[in-house]
Amino acid sequence: MMVLIDKIGNRFVRDGIITEEDKELYTFGMQQGIIMLLNIISTIIIGIIFNMVWQSVVFLMAYMPLRSYAGGYHARTQGRCYLVSLLITVVALLGMKEIQWTSLSGLLSVIISAGIIYLMTPVEDANKPLSELERIAYKKKTRRILLLEILIALAFWFINQEISVCFIMIFIILSIMLLLGAWNNKRLINKLN
Repeated sequence: MMVLIDKIGNRFVRDGIITEEDKELYTFGMQQGIIMLLNIISTIIIGIIFNMVWQSVVFLMAYMPLRSYAGGYHARTQGRCYLVSLLITVVALLGMKEIQWTSLSGLLSVIISAGIIYLMTPVEDANKPLSELERIAYKKKTRRILLLEILIALAFWFINQEISVCFIMIFIILSIMLLLGAWNNKRLINKLN
């Protein structure tokens, strides 16, 4: 895939569409776009396999913006990242399908997991450290998105509980990713000392 993207970048430079200096930026953008498209297609395929297409789409659409700002565990390679994303989708769909959600279990799950997200965010990655200004901005954005998604989950609990359960699984999985990210960061710091 990288060879094809590099050829496209070279072609853009040769045709005068972009400059040589901008080639790396454009090839990176194309690579990220392809990876995102692959994740979307894979999520829909998993949804088809589980007979939960709309749930997989709701999960992906609501998880991505929250995860983007909250941070948490990140795999070291794009291949591992893709596999972790697939695993997360499978776990989320299984949780939606197999757990017998009650008002109490749903509310407790939201309180605990949203509390973890609210308090810990953002958990930066060693490969992508944040400046203090970025940390403040990410925290605000995460908290706003989290509040909006909690309100959506609560509103749908009485209308369509399945939609609320999608959001509950988002909160649970993201809180786990934050805890894993914080643990991984602490482990790396201890390894350096």
